[in-house]
Amino acid sequence: MQTYTPDTRPAVASASEARVIWSWSAIAVGTLTSLIIQVMLTMLGIGVGLIATDVPTANNAPVAVSTAAVLWFIASGIFSAFVGGAVAGALSPSLSDRGRGSHALATWALATLIVVGATMLTAAGGATVAGQLAGPYVNATARLTTMQTVRPNVPPPTQAQLEAARKAAATAMFASFIGLVLGAVFAFIGGRWSDEIRDHFADR
Repeated sequence: MQTYTPDTRPAVASASEARVIWSWSAIAVGTLTSLIIQVMLTMLGIGVGLIATDVPTANNAPVAVSTAAVLWFIASGIFSAFVGGAVAGALSPSLSDRGRGSHALATWALATLIVVGATMLTAAGGATVAGQLAGPYVNATARLTTMQTVRPNVPPPTQAQLEAARKAAATAMFASFIGLVLGAVFAFIGGRWSDEIRDHFADR
């Protein structure tokens, strides 16, 4: 006699179920978490002296980019993006890795836009916490702008000084780019890893 065995394989998801279910509240919470951590780490960096907020006005002042400031910006950006992505992924209604990773990347993108917007709209950008959130290129570009500005009773900078300032600004911009790329990567990793966070709290 033929024995009937029920099919226990999961049914194929429909097209609507296969799409990522977006939760803007999860993205908003992840973005706020990422921004708060970034602000706190930036304030800590300024407090311990790793990040300088003053822009030298003398033409003979050093123009090199601080290695400590670059490394702090990259490390703090990676950590805040990872935590923000993990929070957004844990709160997202999607059960797939793709869905959680998409929420994490959206969180990173929104936080980046907010930081860039705050930097552009903040007066005296380099001297504020909001200005420093965008990375070490803030001081470097402010220094270059100061040197290119014609001021009375101040001798103009030499061509070598201007080239050094341009090189420092370009180096800082490249370092900021690397930091943002790594932030996106770790935000995505945090989003995929967030399943463990959700399972941990679900078991309680």
